[in-house]
Amino acid sequence: MYDRLGDIYAEAIMSGIEDATDQKEIYKDMVNLMEIFSKSYEFRDFLYKSNLKENQVVEVVSATFGFKLVTKKILGYLAFKRRLSSLRKIAGSYISLYEEKNNIKRVKAVTAIPLDEKHEKEILEHFKKYLKSNEVLLEKKVDSRLIGGIMLSIDGHVYDNTVRAYLNKLRLTVREEG
Repeated sequence: MYDRLGDIYAEAIMSGIEDATDQKEIYKDMVNLMEIFSKSYEFRDFLYKSNLKENQVVEVVSATFGFKLVTKKILGYLAFKRRLSSLRKIAGSYISLYEEKNNIKRVKAVTAIPLDEKHEKEILEHFKKYLKSNEVLLEKKVDSRLIGGIMLSIDGHVYDNTVRAYLNKLRLTVREEG
């Protein structure tokens, strides 16, 4: 999982919230939180270094990002326990636990140019069948250094079908023969 403390809280949240709709709402809010964490140093500074009381931080964060009531209550509990500093770990662990429980898989695709809608759909359909998953989430990244092709990461396995990888293999072959 993500981190031991994060795992403990994520498991407690998951087992304490039995309603699947609430679990999904928390999941969506946690995904949003992780995205905010990854993009905004200001958010992290506000969360960790604010002069506001922790319950005020929860109010500001919940109102700013439109979190659902159930998530707001969880944040309030974490503030009460003085665990907001572990929020990123807890969110990451909750996301992992939720995706595991609901058979959601993540596929990371790196391409030299952006994927068009047709190819995205084909990738999603293929991996939904291949992984026997309820849902597949496609994380896309563009890296022009690949020249062409696609690199896929699934459950820790990397499948590199890029022009760059082919050229590297070709270069090694030529060196060995030369």
